Amino acid sequence: LESFISALGQAMGAAGSGNNRIGNVLKEACVVNATTSQQALRCLANYVKTHGTWIEIHFTPMALVISFATMFLDVPVAVFYFTSAIEPLVQYMGKPPSLKERNGQKEGYRKHSLLANMTVADYDDDIVKTVCQIYHVDVLMMQSLNLGNVSRCVEALL
Repeated sequence: LESFISALGQAMGAAGSGNNRIGNVLKEACVVNATTSQQALRCLANYVKTHGTWIEIHFTPMALVISFATMFLDVPVAVFYFTSAIEPLVQYMGKPPSLKERNGQKEGYRKHSLLANMTVADYDDDIVKTVCQIYHVDVLMMQSLNLGNVSRCVEALL
């Protein structure tokens, strides 16, 4: 659920993603007239569900990214839980473990205040269900790997 919020920020022009064309479409459809982050999140989840994850690369399910990266070959892939693996990787690259260069909460990083202030607290049961349906393949993958907590999605998909 956190990843979807991050993907929304990237898709709508966060640092490094300002040149895509779908960002303005998403903003006009769901953000400009929204008065709360929850309204925007609901609209955006429904937009992606209706139009598909293919409309913007950041919406691609992780399971598909892994499949494309391996060219569908039967090769071993190491998958790590992000929060426990990131600090050692950042340290290995000679950076402080607390470094957060891509921080959606940082002022000016996201182009609209509703996006900057959007958190998992904005999810209600219906939005959770919609996002979990969009990323059902990732829920199954993460559940089978015992990777992260997908219990909200598992419950929503019952």
